[in-house]
Amino acid sequence: MKNNNDDKKFNHYISAFLGPIWLPVYWIAQLIMGIVSVCYYLTIERTRNVLFPSNRKTISKGKFHWYLLPVIFIGLLPALAIQLAVGFAKFLIHWHAMLGYWQSGLKNKPLAILVGILTEVVFIVVFIGSFYHNLPWWLMGHAQVPQRWYHADGVDPIRHLLTGVVVFGAFVLVLFPTIFLRKQALMQAILFPVRSIAACYVLYATLIAYEPAVNHRWLVVGTSLFAVVILIGLMILAYRTVKHRSAMRQFVWFSSIRLLEKKRIALFSLGAVTLCTMMLLIIVSVMGGFVEQVREKTHGLMGDIIIEGDPARGFPYYQGFMDELKKPPFDKIVEASTPVIYTAGLFRVRKPYNPDAFWTSGVRVQGIDLKGKIAVSKFGDSLHYYKRHPQSVMLDVPIRTQGSKEHLYGLIYGLDVGRLAYRDADGNYHRSIPQYWPCTLSVFPLTIKGTFADVSVPAVTQKFYIVDDSRTGVYDIDSTSVYVDFKVLQKLLLMDKQKLADGKIQPARVHQIQIKLKPGVRLYHALYLIKMAWINYCMQYNDPLLSDAYPSTWEEYNAGFISAVENEKRLMIILFSIVSIVVVFLILVIFYMIVVEKTKDIGILKSVGASKAQIAAIFLTYAGVIGFVGSILGTIIGWYFVKNINQIQDWLVRVFGWRIWNREVYAFDKVPNTIDSHDAIVIICAAIIASIIGAIIPAIRAAKMNPVEALRYE
Repeated sequence: MKNNNDDKKFNHYISAFLGPIWLPVYWIAQLIMGIVSVCYYLTIERTRNVLFPSNRKTISKGKFHWYLLPVIFIGLLPALAIQLAVGFAKFLIHWHAMLGYWQSGLKNKPLAILVGILTEVVFIVVFIGSFYHNLPWWLMGHAQVPQRWYHADGVDPIRHLLTGVVVFGAFVLVLFPTIFLRKQALMQAILFPVRSIAACYVLYATLIAYEPAVNHRWLVVGTSLFAVVILIGLMILAYRTVKHRSAMRQFVWFSSIRLLEKKRIALFSLGAVTLCTMMLLIIVSVMGGFVEQVREKTHGLMGDIIIEGDPARGFPYYQGFMDELKKPPFDKIVEASTPVIYTAGLFRVRKPYNPDAFWTSGVRVQGIDLKGKIAVSKFGDSLHYYKRHPQSVMLDVPIRTQGSKEHLYGLIYGLDVGRLAYRDADGNYHRSIPQYWPCTLSVFPLTIKGTFADVSVPAVTQKFYIVDDSRTGVYDIDSTSVYVDFKVLQKLLLMDKQKLADGKIQPARVHQIQIKLKPGVRLYHALYLIKMAWINYCMQYNDPLLSDAYPSTWEEYNAGFISAVENEKRLMIILFSIVSIVVVFLILVIFYMIVVEKTKDIGILKSVGASKAQIAAIFLTYAGVIGFVGSILGTIIGWYFVKNINQIQDWLVRVFGWRIWNREVYAFDKVPNTIDSHDAIVIICAAIIASIIGAIIPAIRAAKMNPVEALRYE
């Protein structure tokens, strides 16, 4: 008999050790069995039942004295302020006492409050401060955020670095006292300073380290600790599951349906979850589509890496560095590079129907090498005539049209500049001028010192032929940009190679070098190599303008423009997420009402042997089902709405005349209608978690019910 018991225990231990492997499969099988059982009940038994059915306390009235009426109105606001202050003070005391007891196990309330305050400080430093840079950097020997953290291996690598600190801190400060020290007050008190110092040390060691790239060592340590805890937890659950085979009873599923099936008020919770999920998915998809289109358009207008100098004077010796990029080792990472000059100007075009009238616009003039610009960016895709007849679009060669004796250089204008083209309600453009229409461009050349070359006549004017128009899809660019040949504009701005009055040679200057990388090359790795090469190249020349030039990625160069759109997306998500919190409170209220009304049924279940965990599981299971079903329905409806959002808008225009998306105003022709599967999964998980959170308080109240008291009052 003893050997049988020993063999049984040994088998239990072996099963527990292998629990992390078979326990998830067992849970999935239990879930499938529960769903099948519920479907069987709803289909067979429920249908059969439907077809063949067979002290309130009094409030005592107090006396009211009329002479107290002025005192009541005068003292109302001070009384409310005092009550709020006292209530808030009591909350702070209770909060810090509970926090201190959780962390240290001290039962002395003043000491627990002190420990709670210290814990809060550690939490703020390790969790909040590390992600928002609100840290005492001077303790590490820096007056501000160290510059070495930037441009390492990401846009903001410090957040990647400090993720490991947060994970490690979450283990030693949150998980460790919750699981390992929950009933050991003395060990909690002894290990509290050790755990706090360890978390702060990890943060300090991370910040003072010199990292040329992101190092995830603390993230690996923290994640490994969490993985060990999860494995041990799965083993314990596997042992309990093998030893107590009835721990997961199917009656939880049946009870959650049969107990709550007649309370159709819960369907309002289902509708709320569905609507909030649909709303969030639509907002995230549309705003996310805006962000992606803006990023795609801005990236397509320039290379992967931009070297930009002084915006007025530029920088010299650019051609030598471009030649360096064609040599090893850069020939393996750089596909093409091109110089760019830009300046402000006045663009003047004669109206075709009135020879004495002109359109005049302030523009941003860009001097480009057309072939190099097309090789570096997607500029060629934005040109109208170039896509049809590439040979008809030339900027670097003077051309002469029929009936004209002038040989003029070509010019490309943004399609939204002035009134050279107009856009109808359907988003189609109608050009007001034909190809090779004459125009005039005025620019303002500056000396190398940043002053006007000729104060008496600051502007230089030259005639051009309009050879093409550009539509990049970004209105701010298409409405302000014109493009001419690089060498022509360089000569107009006196930025070409010149011999000065004192006999010195002034080298040619440029404002930008745009660089395109080869496919598969890591952006920030290439940036690091090009940056080091640029620094070494600048050391060969003693020119102050070179020190103002600095390489950056296209994303860093357009950070202000992109971040503005991303902040709009975040703001919309935050606002609608706050609105969606209503679902949590709605589920809480509805389930609390159900618990109150089902007191007798809960008492009966507990009297026949149901545990507190199983009673709580009934309500949490039902809330989880509501969250799952509602989120799936909301995702399906939201997916259909987003995919057909442009057709829905056209239908609104035809039926009601409501044009919500005006193609004459917005930069994009259509409303973005792409859905990110990652966003959809996150929203579904958030909806399920929110539903379960809303049912926690009613579930706890139901679990704590005394069956005798519950049945007595029924």
